[in-house]
Amino acid sequence: ASPEMRLRLLWLVPSNWEAQQVSGALAWLRQEYLADVDTARLELSAQSVASEAEAMREVDGLILRAGREKVDHDLHLVFGANSLVGDGSVLALSARHQLFTADNQSGQIPGECSACLLLSGAPPTAADAYEPQARISRVSIATRDKPLDGCGRIGGSLLGQLLEGLLTVRGIDVSEIKKVVADCDHREDHVTELMGAVDERLKELDPAKDSLSIGSAAGSIPGLGCLLTLACAREIALGDEGKVVCVSNQHPSVRAVALVEKVSPGNAAAEPAGT
Repeated sequence: ASPEMRLRLLWLVPSNWEAQQVSGALAWLRQEYLADVDTARLELSAQSVASEAEAMREVDGLILRAGREKVDHDLHLVFGANSLVGDGSVLALSARHQLFTADNQSGQIPGECSACLLLSGAPPTAADAYEPQARISRVSIATRDKPLDGCGRIGGSLLGQLLEGLLTVRGIDVSEIKKVVADCDHREDHVTELMGAVDERLKELDPAKDSLSIGSAAGSIPGLGCLLTLACAREIALGDEGKVVCVSNQHPSVRAVALVEKVSPGNAAAEPAGT
């Protein structure tokens, strides 16, 4: 590694953490795991995120920042952990009538996860051949006219426009996309929106077979579901050696898409690669 290289860590913390909790967690992390790292080469920060939309904006900011590192190629580590599996979280969801029950099929199922992405603007070299890497594009983000939990017809037009724009800007043919991985859960309106957009804009894919909803297995994890989905998209891209579209549509109204693909020294570009 270059002696000028720095490690920049961004911890995405739950929005209900108090400032004292955040500062204490950062101090704990530095003492327990980063004590041997030169402080001059370490940048440690935390950002509160309440939703997938906020987390995706943070990830996009890191991608932009990593892509601008042309000299020392700093490493950017974004990570987080959260859980709604607990009496307090379940009671809070129930009080807001947002908990999944036999009588409330549109409610959320409490989930939990931890996820971490390592980003670098440095393209892989032949020396990196032993370590599979994936490239992630900038994130395209837009907001629906009305949230999915509102009344009326469920439409995937905005999500479809984001998908089409992503392919157009990058000059990618629909046939190059092998999978779509989304952070949405089991809720019918979110799944219907995803399936409709895939069916309309990615006609080479089978919406049911080629679209994965990570939230249907992991449950509701505010702020971190999209990070887990990006990690899953990376694994699929590396395994199938194809291009994977990552979709965030768990939020009631904000939608985001990004492209994840396997990279090697032969097809590397200037965009950040992640491991």
